[in-house]
Amino acid sequence: MLRASALILCFLGPALFADAEITFTLGGKAYSLNGGQAIVTKKNGKLQLLIGARDPVAKAQFAITAEIPQNALSTTQELSVEFSTLSAVVVNDKGIFTVAPHQTLSRDDFIRYTARDEIQTEELEDDPFDRPETRINECQGGSTDLCQRLMHKARHKRKKIRVSYRQHGPTWVGKTRAQRLASGDGVVKEDKYKDVTFVVRVTPKLINGKLVELSGNFGGVLVFNEGMKRAVNTPISAGLFKVQVKNVP
Repeated sequence: MLRASALILCFLGPALFADAEITFTLGGKAYSLNGGQAIVTKKNGKLQLLIGARDPVAKAQFAITAEIPQNALSTTQELSVEFSTLSAVVVNDKGIFTVAPHQTLSRDDFIRYTARDEIQTEELEDDPFDRPETRINECQGGSTDLCQRLMHKARHKRKKIRVSYRQHGPTWVGKTRAQRLASGDGVVKEDKYKDVTFVVRVTPKLINGKLVELSGNFGGVLVFNEGMKRAVNTPISAGLFKVQVKNVP
């Protein structure tokens, strides 16, 4: 999701809506970004929400992305990285500050794997690992034909194995979110976001049943990671936004 928000930031035009503004304080420095906007799209039965701005005058970019239920934007929503698919990114002259859930669920349930099944039957066959020559003494100095017959009679048998192949999905398909988080099955972890919090409150404005504007507030902690250096937690506070909405599905 962070990658998606970073890409979309590139397409957000500066000052698209003159009265749209996003303000916040990051690491003690206040920012006021003009030209903010919200984009709402639908995917897999859920709404993908982007609230962002790219302000060349303020020399900063900002984006919040979230995945919410299809009808969620009819009422105020409170989202957090602990319990929601939520992320945020700020780009300024110092670098990139981000936040995302510590644990996310893998979504490659469309992938299919090939499993090899071995089924034991009641049919018998010669055991290929049996070495009758190591336990037959009658062959010493005897007839070659007799020796071969004795070796054949003395061979051990085993049950024949039939091999079949089948297609299956990942092991976490069918498990609930709680089951996957408890077992770690199909869970991707970002340790730098562990114990980091970020919350957003989104209030929609509807005119004749159509979503036209989003406003709200946000705050928490963003993670600054410069190259191979240790990640640094940076507080973001007093976050406010009021933006018009585009592309309502």
